[in-house]
Amino acid sequence: RRAVEELGFVGVFARPEPLRALPWHSRYYDVLWSTLEELGVPMGFHSAASAGEVPQIGDVFGDDLLLRHICEHPMSNMMAMIDIIGGGVLERHPKLKVAFLECYCGWVSFMLHRMDGAVSKARNPNISELKPSEFFKRQCWISTESEKELPMIAELIGDDNIVYSTDYPHGDSDFPHAVDEFLEVDGVPRETQRKILWDNCARLYDL
Repeated sequence: RRAVEELGFVGVFARPEPLRALPWHSRYYDVLWSTLEELGVPMGFHSAASAGEVPQIGDVFGDDLLLRHICEHPMSNMMAMIDIIGGGVLERHPKLKVAFLECYCGWVSFMLHRMDGAVSKARNPNISELKPSEFFKRQCWISTESEKELPMIAELIGDDNIVYSTDYPHGDSDFPHAVDEFLEVDGVPRETQRKILWDNCARLYDL
């Protein structure tokens, strides 16, 4: 509350790996989700190749930082998305906004398709109102950089829930040429570019 109401922050950041060995859909975190709903600011998940004491998917690679980096950003966010949507967080908190950041977007259509299929074939006690892909479209955003798969993803999930990241100031960022490279991606209509570069971001952070 202090960060938002007194300091003017427009979002909250967390690692996608939950703390205390509790999944994000645990009722332990409901006070957090309720407060974010009330304040109207999103939770942005962003991973890293090293997390100290928090277990990570990349732990199987030991000290190989490159292999950890390759898998950690997208895969930990995949886990968080399954947790948040499939675990019923968005059904219980319909005004909560969640963003999965700097993890590329090429995987999101596959994962939503898989979640929809799994939920349609087996009873899920956590969600009942909508399909996972519908919860995503209602309350989630995912970031892209300069991915050649972007036109396909925008066609499959729509272009209202994709936001842009330059990845600055990380060492593997394309800055200062990131935006130029994004604008050069083939097959992305100008209207979709505008949404991704501004409109969707402004809606996510209520700018």
